[in-house]
Amino acid sequence: MNEEHKIIILRIIGGLLLTWAILSFFVGYSIGGFEQLLWFSYIGLFLTGIGVFFRKPYLVASELAILLIPAIFWNFDFFYHFFTGNSLFGITDYLFIRSEPILSDIVSYQHIFLIPLALISLWFMKLKRNDFWILSIIQVSAVFIVIRLFTTPVNNIGCVYESCLRISLGSLSVLSYGLVWFLMFFTMIGISSIILINLPFLKKVNKR
Repeated sequence: MNEEHKIIILRIIGGLLLTWAILSFFVGYSIGGFEQLLWFSYIGLFLTGIGVFFRKPYLVASELAILLIPAIFWNFDFFYHFFTGNSLFGITDYLFIRSEPILSDIVSYQHIFLIPLALISLWFMKLKRNDFWILSIIQVSAVFIVIRLFTTPVNNIGCVYESCLRISLGSLSVLSYGLVWFLMFFTMIGISSIILINLPFLKKVNKR
């Protein structure tokens, strides 16, 4: 595939992701106000769209490092619930309760296609730097601070107040849970970064 065709495909994928992100922001704000705009999935979708559309593999990789493992859990939970009718981790229960408008459910399906499209886009662009994880850490740290400053525990945006999984962490203080949150996120970023860096199809082949 020549470079011109790759650019066209990347523009289409980037445009799709950006359109879905804008729709997600609109739906989220309509339902829950400003707080709903701070979900990592919404922010990651938007920034991935920017990275793909403008061909910035560093940005796309940094978002993948944040979203890859959470997306795996989300999809495993969703499809388990979909095929068995039983809840597993409880992450996607909201899609089966039907307590939210149908449009809210639809925008949530971005969890299914975001990672594959981001990986395809990185395959076209190739991963040129391995330090993208630095931006990932800066982003999650900044978003954590903003969420804690401007939201309440009611919606548990970003799972910063308590675990979004059906896993009891005991009676942790605010400080202790914050440390656990950062440890978990940094670990996921580290694992995802190692995976991305070592995927052969993301590396540029030097022609002799």
